Amino acid sequence: MRRKYHHIPRWGLAILASCLPLNLNAEGLEWKTFKQTFEAELGQEKVEAVYSFTNKSGQAVVISKVQASCGCTVPTLEKDRYESGESGEIKATFNIGQRVGHQIKHIQVYTDEADRRGPYDLTLTVDIPQAISFKTSRTMIWRGDDAAKTIECVVELHEKIPMQITSAKALRGNGTDVFDFEVVELEPKKKYALKVTPKSLDQSARVTFQLESPDDSKGVLIKYPIYAIVSARKG
Repeated sequence: MRRKYHHIPRWGLAILASCLPLNLNAEGLEWKTFKQTFEAELGQEKVEAVYSFTNKSGQAVVISKVQASCGCTVPTLEKDRYESGESGEIKATFNIGQRVGHQIKHIQVYTDEADRRGPYDLTLTVDIPQAISFKTSRTMIWRGDDAAKTIECVVELHEKIPMQITSAKALRGNGTDVFDFEVVELEPKKKYALKVTPKSLDQSARVTFQLESPDDSKGVLIKYPIYAIVSARKG
């Protein structure tokens, strides 16, 4: 008696395969999470994230390289070889520095897994509050053909760091020889204007100002310099 064989078209095989359970972590490294998000505090210097994983394959996995997308992010790994069933973690330290706003950094993890195409991609997202926002340009410029008028730079402090700004000083350049300047309070402990007037436009000059406050114990204001530039008349 001859057996009958039934031909299953390719589209039928595709539908059958889609109905089977799929385990994305059946082999290789299983990560607790690929993405982490943090909200930094004002004055915070760094953020540390930990990415945990377990070797779910039936053999040892070697991590050959861990690479961050930016020099401000430093990943560390205790060792590079993990036996089947063994767990480990990658620590990533993000150095905030002068950065503000929405920051996204990537950490790529390369392994010797034969069936894997490309590295694992870990994401570190940090939202960094800005201590001071500039409501006008922080760079004030006078050109030789302009009048020596007063220009102001208006700043607003973050609600979490109210402080009384009382004065300004020149960090670079001899400010008092070139400019008259004063700090004016617009809203107490929140909004201020640095008003600057050049004494002459006959000579080019560049001065960097720093706002000052007796409440600035963490040295926040020095991170937000204000610039005054005179481009002298020609001839």
